[in-house]
Amino acid sequence: MTRKGYWMQTYMGIKYYPYDPRPEDFVIDDIAHALSMTCRYNGHSQVFMSVAQHSVLMSHCVKPQNSKWALLHDAAEAYLGDLVRPVKHGGPPGCIGLGEAFKALENHTLSLIAQRFELSWPMPDEIHEADNRMLETESRDIMGGQIESWGLGVEPYDRLIVSWYPGLAERSFLERYEELK
Repeated sequence: MTRKGYWMQTYMGIKYYPYDPRPEDFVIDDIAHALSMTCRYNGHSQVFMSVAQHSVLMSHCVKPQNSKWALLHDAAEAYLGDLVRPVKHGGPPGCIGLGEAFKALENHTLSLIAQRFELSWPMPDEIHEADNRMLETESRDIMGGQIESWGLGVEPYDRLIVSWYPGLAERSFLERYEELK
């Protein structure tokens, strides 16, 4: 069967079609590697912190039954990249709706990732809450504190975050995945 659209090559050498993804396209080694090389906050932090590190730390902050979801909650970023929250979650009136289109593509991708890795769909609410708490924690520890509150209505975690280099983040992500399989 012919696939639709252009494709990209993943770290593991797979042809990935962003507009025609299939559950079998998603490989944990691709996800771990790409997320370990992707900096949080579009690089606007005082130190490098990867999405892989964020995901591993978050997987320890939720109920055990949601740990695997927390680890994989940003897995679509390994294939699509990400948009900063202000772009993804809205713009001024008359804006072309880039955020909405991206969220639709991201949600479709995440639903297939959930299928591939035997996760419930949709993502549990606890994951969204933990993600917001991680944002507050990362703001305190890797961004030097916010200039102004983001208004998320949550407290940061007590744990102090120290940056990991990409190789450690990738290895930790894969080890945590093996623990949760």
